[in-house]
Amino acid sequence: FLVPLRIGSVPLPLCVLLAVAGNIVLARLAARQTGVPAAAAVPPVVWLLTVVVLSIPRAEGDLIVEGSVTGLVFLLAGSVSGAYAVASGITRHARPVPPARR
Repeated sequence: FLVPLRIGSVPLPLCVLLAVAGNIVLARLAARQTGVPAAAAVPPVVWLLTVVVLSIPRAEGDLIVEGSVTGLVFLLAGSVSGAYAVASGITRHARPVPPARR
């Protein structure tokens, strides 16, 4: 509900920052808490499904995520940050741990 946030006529892209931070933090927490790196995909996928549903106008004309620059950057930045968090969690888990030096 922060996508159409404006101060006067200037859009305030607070939603973009929250989408990026939320997707990265929640994906890492999901992987860490479950111990399964693939669990990092759950928060970004749920976020993306929710945002796509909210970007479809209803019969009454209600629209939450509008097709403005802020809305499109919100969708793109949130998706990319979610993909980054999932990929970094999986590759971080797959990296071999170097032996300890004596």
